[in-house]
Formats: sequence, structure tokens, C-alpha cells
Amino acid sequence: MSESVGAMSKHHFHCTDGRDFVLDREGTEEVVETNLLWLASQTAARLMSELPDFDGWSEWVVAIYDEQGRQVETVPFVHVSDWANAEMAKDAWLDSISSSQQRSGRTPFH
Repeated sequence: MSESVGAMSKHHFHCTDGRDFVLDREGTEEVVETNLLWLASQTAARLMSELPDFDGWSEWVVAIYDEQGRQVETVPFVHVSDWANAEMAKDAWLDSISSSQQRSGRTPFH
């Protein structure tokens, strides 16, 4: 039987460029799976804000892992200036995910 609706699942948001690695030891519990890509983008934005002089972010990704240690998605970093209107972007993101899934049953990345 499938997982119950509303069940919490823990995911880890590790960051890497293939050479360096930032480990997410704690992870995040999330009810809504469509929020995973948004949380990955927030993880990237937070790391970029901690190292504002670094300019090699185009090679970095956030690798999302589930509770069993399986990689479920990778999300590329975007330029930190793209997060100036983060709350508006989140609303637009969730709207696009919702309408995309209603049409095709898939996320924009699949």
C-alpha cells in the first residue's frame, strides 16, 4: 500500500560541484514532496549568501537524498540575485508545479 497522505519524510540537501561537498547532516522533514525543489533552491541561496565573493556557483548542484540514502533529485544553483523576491518566486513556483502536475502528472524537471 502507498504511503499515507500527510506522512512526514526526511530529506537531506547536500551541495557539491563534483570536487567540494557541503554535507547536510540534519536533513529536513517535509510533508509536501513538491516543496523539495523549493527547499533545495533555498539551500543553494543560503550557501551562496554565506560566500558572497565566490563566483563559481554555476558548477554547483543541490543533491536531494531521501531517508533511505537514495538520491531523488539534483537542482542546479541559480545566481543569488534571482532570490531578491523569494516569497513571490515561491508562490509562482508552487503554482507552476500544481498546474504542471495537473496537466501531465510530472514535475517540470521530469
